[in-house]
Amino acid sequence: YIPSRTLYLNSEAKEKKSFNFFIKIFDFMASLVSTFCAFFFFLFFNISLTPVLGQVIFEDGYSVTTVIDGNKIKINPYSIIPVSGDTHFIILDSSASTFYTLSHNKDSDITVTKLTGNGPGYADGSLDKAKFNKPRSFAVDSKGNIYVADMKNMHAIRKISKSGVTTIAGGYSKTPGRADGPGLNASFSDDNELSFIPKRCTLMISEHGTRLVREIQL
Repeated sequence: YIPSRTLYLNSEAKEKKSFNFFIKIFDFMASLVSTFCAFFFFLFFNISLTPVLGQVIFEDGYSVTTVIDGNKIKINPYSIIPVSGDTHFIILDSSASTFYTLSHNKDSDITVTKLTGNGPGYADGSLDKAKFNKPRSFAVDSKGNIYVADMKNMHAIRKISKSGVTTIAGGYSKTPGRADGPGLNASFSDDNELSFIPKRCTLMISEHGTRLVREIQL
């Protein structure tokens, strides 16, 4: 009876050892599969997120020159548009909600002058008192008038002329919209770009938020 009991214990030990062996193999395989999954996951996303670089053809003969250094005159140029010819420009400092004029003739004489804008706000009137709220798009017509997409100011389209600043469309809607009609009743999206079309004498508005192209007859 005792020997048979001993054989039973040995058999139980072998079964337990065999079970532990299979557990180790299972853990190893699971770890291996997990490693491969992580590798292919990284490989897939790395390939999909990496832009494909096509052929690059470098054209020689161009040089770059700094015209103004905003760090020295304390302005942060966001965009620049020519006003007339090739010597006068309008600079928008969006972060300061301010517009500047830039005179740059062929003799390299450069003059930067503040045009309008006195910190963030919404105020029409004279150039020295008008306020904008971090606009990012503007256009200039053939007469030198400036049209501003002042979207943070109740989605207004505003005009800068020699006589001052006015609102020509929007400005009364507290929420984005797509209403056409008289300028007073019109509404616009939060994000748009302005372009002046000389032959049509119109202001074209591309609205990213509503996917619309709008037009204002000037």
